[in-house]
Amino acid sequence: MDSLVLGADKALMFPAGNGTDRPLVFDLTGIFKAEGRLVELQAVTKAKAGELTYTFIVAWRDASDYWKRARAQLIRAKRALKEVRARVILDRSSSILKEKGLASSRSPAGSEGLRESVVSLDPEYQAVSDRVEQVEAASDFLETKVELFKMAYFSVDKLVDPSDRAHRDVSGGAGSDEPGVLTREERLEEFVREKAVVNPSHYRGGFGAPVY
Repeated sequence: MDSLVLGADKALMFPAGNGTDRPLVFDLTGIFKAEGRLVELQAVTKAKAGELTYTFIVAWRDASDYWKRARAQLIRAKRALKEVRARVILDRSSSILKEKGLASSRSPAGSEGLRESVVSLDPEYQAVSDRVEQVEAASDFLETKVELFKMAYFSVDKLVDPSDRAHRDVSGGAGSDEPGVLTREERLEEFVREKAVVNPSHYRGGFGAPVY
């Protein structure tokens, strides 16, 4: 995962899905700045709500754009992995199994399990598989940011205009067909409580450096 970088420069870098194009580099400066403002949900006012909402909308837009691009690269990476797997099985596995004395006249291509073992140990397959994991990790990371800012946007709206709190969400909670399930408003409140408190342990390596 060396190509997946989240450091002091607040950039996300990961390989292109086909392995030949230049790595993708996404500037996350604005996204991290907006994420740092989640704590303001703790005391948001109507006067400040417009500017804060705009900040979250822009961050959501940028994260969504990056996420779409990462997903496109993930599709390309998975396609490349399938192609490598096919080449290994069709062009290499038989000779490798024969050299190891694992093929027979009855089964010259070897069993399915043996062919899969050849695929798993193939250097090219391992390299492409690692690339898929890197692109997928970047895509998953960006997806969490998209959901984060979507929730933040709706949270601002609910915090500054709580007049409709009395109307229960029929998708869950009291008065619905799913007792015990949180309503949309309750989920937003829980989100605010979680995100409005900064946990210093999450930033041991500096702002923007994730802790795994």
